[in-house]
Amino acid sequence: MSSRSLWQRIRHFWGPPPEPGPRQASSAQADNELDRLRSEIDLLTSYFTDTVYRLRYDTMEYDYLSPSITNLLGFEPQEIKAIDFRSLIIETRIINEGMRKVRSYEDYEQRRQRGEIVKWHADYLMRKKDDSTIWVSDISYPWFDKRGTNMGSIGILRDISDRVEAERAVKAELTRLATTDSLTELFNRRVFFERVDDELRRIERSGKQLTILLLDLDHFKAVNDTYGHDTGDQVLRTVGSLIRGCLREIDVPARLGGEEFGAILLGSTPESGSGVAERIRASIAEHRFTCDPHPPFQC
Repeated sequence: MSSRSLWQRIRHFWGPPPEPGPRQASSAQADNELDRLRSEIDLLTSYFTDTVYRLRYDTMEYDYLSPSITNLLGFEPQEIKAIDFRSLIIETRIINEGMRKVRSYEDYEQRRQRGEIVKWHADYLMRKKDDSTIWVSDISYPWFDKRGTNMGSIGILRDISDRVEAERAVKAELTRLATTDSLTELFNRRVFFERVDDELRRIERSGKQLTILLLDLDHFKAVNDTYGHDTGDQVLRTVGSLIRGCLREIDVPARLGGEEFGAILLGSTPESGSGVAERIRASIAEHRFTCDPHPPFQC
């Protein structure tokens, strides 16, 4: 059975709980049918990792949780029912509101109970029973009785930790591509001048010092003309590594274009900056570049 078919059966057969009063034969038969369907749902939901739930609005309690909740959060269904589910939520992002983070659910719960939210879709960072964390997607729809009264919601919880991690990796890679020179792996021209502007404003407020180095490789055109552009690219990559090796972790090395490089030395005096510039110059001048099949050479 597909998850869509299961969802339809859940919404069709799960009606409101029986009202108090003497039981009639038809009521007993309906209860037996409901028990049979619940057993069937438990069996079906035990074969996939998504957790099906039903939440009552009058008590704000889960009166059904499929057995897979144990695989998801480590708690048995009865344990979840005995604790405040929201106490396990560390962070909430509302999907249909641009992944907006929320701190209070009161307004949302009132809107859900009034039927103003047709589809609830949120991602939670949750704490599991063993205190590890997991990202969980929650998708639910209103649960109406035969009179059209909004009794609660029926939904599915799904582990999306792999998806969130993949999204983070993609975001980090896009950030790297947008800020890094692809040849040398130094910062690119845009980042360099943005940081220059930021740091100049900062030292105006703080009174601290700053050194900016602008570096250019002499006669680099001769390297390209003599050895070819592939060798020239290798020289630029090596120079980038040499520059980075002469700087601190807090400094900002960048390739500005062609054979031009720059560096922002945070908190550096002119004297110490001059020393760094000389160290970079000497490091490049003394380096013997090896680019097969050509013999070693110096710039």
